[in-house]
Amino acid sequence: MGILNNGMWYKTIGYADDISIIIRGDHPGTIEELMQDALNTTWEWCRSEGLSINPKDNHYILYQEKGDKISILRLNNTEKYLGVILDSKLTWELHLKAVQRRRIRISGL
Repeated sequence: MGILNNGMWYKTIGYADDISIIIRGDHPGTIEELMQDALNTTWEWCRSEGLSINPKDNHYILYQEKGDKISILRLNNTEKYLGVILDSKLTWELHLKAVQRRRIRISGL
């Protein structure tokens, strides 16, 4: 995790063949700089380990927090990470529907 001052930071989390980069910053320019630093670090690590990144399989959701509200600035409607479906409204609705469909399919009902 790279830590910067004033509560701005980024964290890179990897599991199997999935990587997430979580960034917190107060200004779009700061977030952009943090993202570029995180991407460069991740790219170099992957290269040193003989791994590659598929540019067509990169997605992002950018949220903005104002008081107790979160606004979506840019997004993909949904993202799936480690089996959990995240939607643009940060609800569990799509994930729960998918789990229910899977349960019905497996049980044969």
